[in-house]
Amino acid sequence: MTQKYRLASVLEMRRKLEREAARTVAARRIQVLEAEAELVRRAEAIAACIARITVTREQMFEQARGGAEAYRLVEFRTHLSDLKRIEGELVVAHQQQQVALTRAETDLDKAIAALNEARKQSKILEKHRESWKARVDHERQQQEQKINEEISVVLYERRRRHAS
Repeated sequence: MTQKYRLASVLEMRRKLEREAARTVAARRIQVLEAEAELVRRAEAIAACIARITVTREQMFEQARGGAEAYRLVEFRTHLSDLKRIEGELVVAHQQQQVALTRAETDLDKAIAALNEARKQSKILEKHRESWKARVDHERQQQEQKINEEISVVLYERRRRHAS
């Protein structure tokens, strides 16, 4: 007679939740890596824009020293102000990406905590199942021992009756 573990469905559900939590952690890690890569890309865009501003400013000063016409210097100034506006937009985008990265890291921390909790719950049920199995095995052994003892008593009584 084999007994079925009465919490088997709960244990299976806990294992399923643990697998789902592990998948969520993996997805969150990918999100963090993508957010970090985007943050680096945006920082590089800011650096490139600053480099263009520097080059344009040097060209403007060179033109001014060379006696360039006023309209040409105005064009440089307009171009510089456009570059500074673009730099400001890039800085704002970089800050927004930092917020997104922080959010992704927070989501990852929450997912890791959920995974740890799911593992803890699974381990608790696993230990319960193991102790239940040990108890059932012990009870079965006791039952078998009792049956064997009863058979031994009956056989002994039969031998004694035939001997007398």
